[in-house]
Amino acid sequence: MNRIFVAALLLALAALAAADCPGGCSNHGNCASSGVCQCNTYYTGTDCSIYERTVSNGQTVSNSVANHEWQFYAITVPTGADELTVHVHQKTPGDADLYLKQGSYPRRDSYDQVDLGRGDDFELSQISPEQGVWYAGVYGFFGCDYDISVTIQSGDHCPNDCSGHGRCQGLECTCNDGWVGEDCSSAVKHLVSQQSMSESVAQAEWKYYYLDITNENELRIIVNETTEAGDSDIYVRKDSMPSLWEFDYRDSSIQHNYQLTVDGVSRGTYFVGIYGYRATSYRIEAQYGALEVCENRCSDHGECSGRVCSCMAGYSGESCENLDAAMTLDKWYPGFVRDNSWNYYHVAPASADNLVVSVRQQSGGDCDLYVKAGSPPSRFDYEARDVSFDQEFELVVENPQDQTWYIGVFGYQQCQYQIRSHTSASACPNSCSHHGQCVSGRCDCQSGWAGIDCAAPLHHLSNGVPRTGDAVGMNHWQYYKFEVVQDSSYLTVEVLETNTIGNIWLYVNQGAPPTLSDYTDSSTDMDTPNHAVYFRTNAAGQDANYYVGVYGSPLASSSSPIAYTVIGTRLNRALSLDCLPFFSFFPFLFLAVDRVLARFNVQRFFAALADTPSSLQPTRRLCK
Repeated sequence: MNRIFVAALLLALAALAAADCPGGCSNHGNCASSGVCQCNTYYTGTDCSIYERTVSNGQTVSNSVANHEWQFYAITVPTGADELTVHVHQKTPGDADLYLKQGSYPRRDSYDQVDLGRGDDFELSQISPEQGVWYAGVYGFFGCDYDISVTIQSGDHCPNDCSGHGRCQGLECTCNDGWVGEDCSSAVKHLVSQQSMSESVAQAEWKYYYLDITNENELRIIVNETTEAGDSDIYVRKDSMPSLWEFDYRDSSIQHNYQLTVDGVSRGTYFVGIYGYRATSYRIEAQYGALEVCENRCSDHGECSGRVCSCMAGYSGESCENLDAAMTLDKWYPGFVRDNSWNYYHVAPASADNLVVSVRQQSGGDCDLYVKAGSPPSRFDYEARDVSFDQEFELVVENPQDQTWYIGVFGYQQCQYQIRSHTSASACPNSCSHHGQCVSGRCDCQSGWAGIDCAAPLHHLSNGVPRTGDAVGMNHWQYYKFEVVQDSSYLTVEVLETNTIGNIWLYVNQGAPPTLSDYTDSSTDMDTPNHAVYFRTNAAGQDANYYVGVYGSPLASSSSPIAYTVIGTRLNRALSLDCLPFFSFFPFLFLAVDRVLARFNVQRFFAALADTPSSLQPTRRLCK
């Protein structure tokens, strides 16, 4: 009997000792008789709640992280390191975030760098990291399996070792003559004037050329594609390599035979890039020198005498590009524009009837038409425009009144044309695109269509529900109608491009579909796939309908439809947002909305809010 009592007493004492260990050792260790946790491998802390593992240069570790769990990796960086890179590859569905901090564990509100893991592969790089211990933290926003790898670069280390075509200095390649690129892997060929060469380019790849201009003259580059299904674009930049975003001139049309002409180029080295939108073979030829004595053929508004245009009466400018007097209504005017050149006109209709500007091209090419009230338009500043490929087209300006309207004809690809302006009480923009009725010069659009010419589809946007699978063409609209109830205070609209960056412009307007010049708020950033507007609504006593306009940027990198996802979220006054600590709470609200779009799962919005650190969550307080 005494033995049984002693055994029971020992068990009770062991249980009491275990209960004395902090947090029961978090199920990651054993509680010693002294009340101290003996942690399992890779776990540390007084309660064994911290996962910490050492990872060295060149090592890859496979692991799994649970929802809302942290896992830390200690990295020892030696003296003189040039770069520390931590890479994560997600192997299963989920969402891991990567944090980096020197000397201590990173947290969601304390870190040196962060990547929220929008894809399956993501990384953080620290240039010239200080010597010592750095901690990489993997946070499971949603649990997943992953690999994490560490690379520490020291001494000279250049991309691809400069491909054997350059010298490595520090972390950058100095390329040999005839080679360019971050790793000196792209060959640059010399384009000799009036000597053609046959080439080919793969899809999404570049071929580069250069030419030296020694005197100010005209530059013309001719490209003839020889692959029926191919599609190439040309980019030109002075003194440095062009890219899809950085260039001085370009032609991204879909024609198989095209030429880029630039008048009056200055001395210097010009680099030419042929980008394979689709794989194609082609012949390329550059022509430069005294190809044409006068600039822009004097716009067909004058005669060339030496290097100077002698303009016809009523025209002015170095290339006779300006019509001095206002256009006479119902009169046709001739004109000519080379690539990237302008002709300008103006008209003062002084009428409530619609202004109609008509253009008919006479020799192929592609003229674009821009209109603006009060001053000459540009490709980025205008009231209305037509940038179609049609050979005959017209632009309708509603209710021009007594303003002076300036008209610009731009040579997207050189063309000869005639232009006319007149007024009409019955003409509607684009004849309402066959999606509405023209009533007294205004389009009354059918259900499901919107815009001044009823050309854009109109969809319904439900609160908090992402709409996926839509696409918009360059210079075209997609519209969405979003109802804001009386007690709504704030509206957030976000658009995420699926496969592109900066190819979409976002506009929002109350009461009517937005236009490029009439909107409540907008986002036209070109360096991000995510576009967002956020503002306080005013539904009381006004139109409760807000309209979202998604517009295909004229600077888009291709003419193919741009895929995206759109979501609208309204917040009710019942949340007492006026009483919340804005500067502490709203960064996490934006993070939540951003994550919704990043993964197209609206449930993440609420999960993100629930996961907001308690010290930063909105608190209850009385409002006056």
